[in-house]
Amino acid sequence: MSARVSRVMLLALSLSLAAVGCRPDPGPSQYEQQEPFPLQDGGGESLPGPTPYQAGQRRLSVGAFYESGASDVIAVDNMTANVYVYSETVTLLPEPDHLEGKTATRATHTGMTWWGFGVHWMTPRDLGTWTKMHVSLKSHDPAFVMVQIGMNNANPVFVQAGAYGFVNDDQWHSLTLPLSDFVAAGLDVAQVAAPFVLSGGPGSGGEKLQIDDLYFTAD
Repeated sequence: MSARVSRVMLLALSLSLAAVGCRPDPGPSQYEQQEPFPLQDGGGESLPGPTPYQAGQRRLSVGAFYESGASDVIAVDNMTANVYVYSETVTLLPEPDHLEGKTATRATHTGMTWWGFGVHWMTPRDLGTWTKMHVSLKSHDPAFVMVQIGMNNANPVFVQAGAYGFVNDDQWHSLTLPLSDFVAAGLDVAQVAAPFVLSGGPGSGGEKLQIDDLYFTAD
């Protein structure tokens, strides 16, 4: 069995367990990695992000990788909504180099043959009124040249971050992803169990990817 097939099977299993309501056991270290969500007071200068929130706009925060204003918030409470690291493939920590709020999040590769993490809801939600996902990414390490962005219900659906403007050049890139692209790839937008997943391939360990300014809009 190829390494790529093995990675896909492992990730699909992790996501499918969450989709059907069987909570995967992230272990103590993984639970600790959820603590920055929501981030506590502190960090650097508070920044509004590339597209600051304006009162009256529809904007959904899924409780992680975003600190600014929103019309709708689904908080990460570590009960009904969680941030899961899959099989200890990365560590997640606050990152002072940020675009929005007071910090970003830094994912550090642990040197396995694949990596992945995501926001999971124990009960699937209908995202049919939301049209776009927005997220900003930054890296220059070879392990993060190819980054996949996913959502899932019964099965994970992925698109390539590079198709939406991500370049592995040590610069922040703010991506806008139409949810229609996920639907075209097979997502049931009325039954979303994981609204945001990042995944990719092997690394030697220590490589870093920064994530910030994740939200959904209805425009």
